[in-house]
Order: sequence, then C-alpha cells, then structure tokens
Amino acid sequence: HGSRPNWFSGTTPRMGFGTGKTIGESIDIITELDKQYDLRLKVDETRDLVRAFRTIFPKQTRPSSRSAFLLKGLSKVPRREIEDTLAKTDDLLQ
Repeated sequence: HGSRPNWFSGTTPRMGFGTGKTIGESIDIITELDKQYDLRLKVDETRDLVRAFRTIFPKQTRPSSRSAFLLKGLSKVPRREIEDTLAKTDDLLQ
C-alpha cells in the first residue's frame, strides 16, 4: 500500500491542495474545488441534500463503512425502519 502523504491525518475524506492547504470535510472540499477550478458545482444544492439526508436516517445511528446506519448502539435497526429510510432516500433523490 505504501506510505500515506504527510498531510493525511487519518480521517476521510481528506484532500491536499498545491497551496499546502488540506481539507477534511466533504462540502468544504467541493467548495474549495469549485473556487479554485470554477467547476460550477452546485455547492448550495449539495449542502441542502446532505442536510436532508441527515433528517431521514434513523436517529441514534451512525455512518460506518461496515454497517452504515444499521445499528443503534449494540442493537439492529428494525427492518421496517430501514425500509422506510430507503423509501425516503429514493424520494429525496428523485
């Protein structure tokens, strides 16, 4: 795998820029990319969509690379709650 760049602090996402600046938040990364390269990204719409996602996912769950939003503490999120969340996600992405 090789060694990590010295600006990588262990959190993801993480991006280093040629200016020496590093950023570790998704919205901040796309904002900076848009500013530096005039990509005409829809940063405000993206920020609103991220906020909306936070409102539909089950409370007291957390993102995870292994079981994202499927656990509440040590318990599983009930199947019906997961199905409702997926339906709301589909609606949000329409």
